[in-house]
Amino acid sequence: MESLAKQLIEQNILAEEEQLNKEIYRSHWRGSNMGRCYRFQVLYRNGHPPTNTISLEVKKIFRVGDLFHQDIQSLLPANTVEVDVLSDDFCGHADHVGEDYIEDFKTIGDYQWKLLNKKGFNVVNDKLPYIYQVMAYAVMLDKPKGILTFIHKDNYEMKSFEFTTAKWKEKILEELVKLNEFWEVFKNVSLLPPAMPRCYNFKECYYCLWQTYCDNREGNAAKARAVLAAQTDELF
Repeated sequence: MESLAKQLIEQNILAEEEQLNKEIYRSHWRGSNMGRCYRFQVLYRNGHPPTNTISLEVKKIFRVGDLFHQDIQSLLPANTVEVDVLSDDFCGHADHVGEDYIEDFKTIGDYQWKLLNKKGFNVVNDKLPYIYQVMAYAVMLDKPKGILTFIHKDNYEMKSFEFTTAKWKEKILEELVKLNEFWEVFKNVSLLPPAMPRCYNFKECYYCLWQTYCDNREGNAAKARAVLAAQTDELF
């Protein structure tokens, strides 16, 4: 016999996705998409109908992450969480805004946690898109620091990495300029910008709503690795 709770959770997850698809407005770049594939971001902003769906199992993983976020944010002052970040062409919600910093929370499993604590781990090389996201908020809200806090889903351990806005501001602004250049070229044409998966250790294609448009996942990921390797070298 299947659990009623399981049925209800799955129904709820599917209903949330349906509502999200209806609400998808794309008048701005989204903070949560910073550092993701350029093709994905243009299609997302354009409100392009999804051609693929994410598996229910992956959606459940995302839901667990949402629950951790809600739990942590419930303990913080209400006026410091889910703070709107808005400009002419950018919008998002900062997880936590402190007096002189922005903090973003990311939940990870045991494998990623071990990598995070492995000797020689380089957060810039491995988590660059996440850094783009939190530092975009820091730039927009004029905060001197951004903090990326990872949460181990198994035991609630946390590990934080701190970045200065002075060091990252130019890189963030360059990213936004590049996105706007792509937008001006591709917003009203059938051609697509470059496919460059940069999130989830270059595996974001497997979670993409528009996989159908790409026929060379491994090639795109290899290209992205080469570009990001050059970028991270410039940061040190």
